[in-house]
Amino acid sequence: MRVTPGSGMTHRMHEPMKIAMDMEAKRQLFTRRSILVKNDDKRVRRTKKAIREALLKLIQDKPISRVSTSELCREADINRNTFYAHYSTPEDVLSEIEDEFLGDLSTLLEDTYEAGEVTLAMCRAIDSKREHWHAIWKGDPHLIERAIDMCCEMALSRWGMDGSVNMGDGALFLRFITRGASGVVGGWLEDGCRMPPEQMSALIDRFVRDGQRTISI
Repeated sequence: MRVTPGSGMTHRMHEPMKIAMDMEAKRQLFTRRSILVKNDDKRVRRTKKAIREALLKLIQDKPISRVSTSELCREADINRNTFYAHYSTPEDVLSEIEDEFLGDLSTLLEDTYEAGEVTLAMCRAIDSKREHWHAIWKGDPHLIERAIDMCCEMALSRWGMDGSVNMGDGALFLRFITRGASGVVGGWLEDGCRMPPEQMSALIDRFVRDGQRTISI
């Protein structure tokens, strides 16, 4: 068998170069894939934002039950296949928006330690995104009740910890004021939140304190 002088050395010299080239090719492939993923994420965010904004616009004039998928797609300027890649129904879109809003509110409430602070945190959260809250409230009036239910549970836990109220009566009382407070907050939204959130919070707290006296231990 004939061996070309130096061929083994040349082969060994080429191996590190080949490995380096392979590593560079893999790095470039990973970079391209990362860019594609980021672009896809941006497209998804843009698409979902368009859908959400279109829904918020539509439910200002009609309840969510009357918003069709076709109408929502036209408003968002997308086709039905694109919509179904992210959601099943317009109600799914609204649920996602509501869950996000309530999640933000829950995070704020975690830092409150007094019952009065709970109401103020809620009013400030609503006021900071009043247009979106108003649109959702028009499409689903139960959103405010869900937000106030959350606040009531938080307030009840505060009152329960300091022993200031009878917990059995307190639970019934808070269910009762949820309905009244949701009407007050809904009217506040309908009025464009012209009353400052601090004043609205103080008004609700005054109503609550007057009722709380009847269930104090």
